[in-house]
This record gives sequence, structure tokens and C-alpha cells, in this order.
Amino acid sequence: RMIVPSDQIGCVIGNAGQVIQNLRSETGAQIRVLSSEHLPPCALNSDELLQITGEVAVVKRALYQVAARLHDNPSRSQH
Repeated sequence: RMIVPSDQIGCVIGNAGQVIQNLRSETGAQIRVLSSEHLPPCALNSDELLQITGEVAVVKRALYQVAARLHDNPSRSQH
């Protein structure tokens, strides 16, 4: 699981969920945005919780791709 600022989650989900669907297909990982009730106490109310599950190699591949997308689309609200 990873906390993602709400203004960045769109780069992982994509238009009509296309990006997250492609990530799932390419990596074989299960990738979900969990509801706000699952946010840990350290998270901001505006944060989103992303969960990646699967075999270790699959999760690593998906995590790398998600991290690259987040890196290429920095948060506007956090410096």
C-alpha cells in the first residue's frame, strides 16, 4: 500500500480508468484505490490509498511503473 496525494491519483487511474487497467494488464498485479476509511492516521484527508497485490515480481514491476508515473506527474500542492 502507498499513500498518493489526491492531485496525483489521476495519473495512475487515467481517463475512464484506462491507465490503471493497462497497468493491471501489463504487470498482472491487482491494483486498487481503497476507500478513505482505510487511510492510516498519518495520511491527510485529501490523500488516496493505493494497494498493489500479487506475486513479488509482479508487485515490484507494478510498483516501479506506478512510481515512474507519479515521478513524471509531480503533485502541485506538495513541494
